[in-house]
Amino acid sequence: MDRLFTMLSIVALLAVATGCEEEPAGCDVDVPLVASCGVAVPDAVIRLGDARADVQALIGEPDDAWTLAGVASNHTYPSLGLSVLYPASGGDTVDGLIVHDHFGGTTADGLGIGSPEADVLAALGDGERDAYLGSVWYLDRGIAFEFADGAVSRVHVIAADGGE
Repeated sequence: MDRLFTMLSIVALLAVATGCEEEPAGCDVDVPLVASCGVAVPDAVIRLGDARADVQALIGEPDDAWTLAGVASNHTYPSLGLSVLYPASGGDTVDGLIVHDHFGGTTADGLGIGSPEADVLAALGDGERDAYLGSVWYLDRGIAFEFADGAVSRVHVIAADGGE
């Protein structure tokens, strides 16, 4: 069930992120979770646009890896609470990051796994809702939050949509 949920998240992530820049300019991971930039895990920083080989050199081989044909590849590191997404279209750089479960870090606003949905909405506004995933996407900021039982269950870091 968790794999299905992640696959649906990837499909939604790629559907809404089409046309975004691959790597944000001036990406500085100064807190564990930075919208449109990357995440910090123990002893490593993973950024959008990083090469797959570099990610694996930093945090090792994934515990689980699979590809949703024509959509994306997913490498999961459960002990870090991190999924690293690569485009299935032949690209070999980080296209998105999803933090979940054991990821203990937060954004500069203090938002992370377990944060109340009300806190996310108070800090960032309404965003674009996806009722199927139970999520709110902030495409202009490069971040999305999934909710379960009124609290953040996953955070997606994607390239910000520069269209606004």
